[in-house]
Amino acid sequence: MGKKTSVTAFLKQLGNEITEKNELGEAVTRNYKLAETIWQKAIGGVEFDPVSGDKITKKPEPWAMRLVLDRCDGKLGSDSAEKGSSAGIGERIDDTKAKTLNAMAKDSARKNKE
Repeated sequence: MGKKTSVTAFLKQLGNEITEKNELGEAVTRNYKLAETIWQKAIGGVEFDPVSGDKITKKPEPWAMRLVLDRCDGKLGSDSAEKGSSAGIGERIDDTKAKTLNAMAKDSARKNKE
């Protein structure tokens, strides 16, 4: 079989691609643009409609605020963003260890039955 790949690997590869240059001529990656978009959603702000010129006030998005704060505090992102969990990284690592050990025990029990 060929080389195994994952969606995560492709997302990381695409995220690191340079998509444009900023006003200083520095490279801007998709990861940077994504982070910038998340920050903007977290803080809200005022925009102007390019066609009508109307002022549009954007309220901060709670999910984005939580994601930014979790990342800045060093918490894992997926659980807290999806479940609204306030568990710290230590608790989530312990949970991951437990799941891994349970999977190993099940695999061992299955092999012993064979």
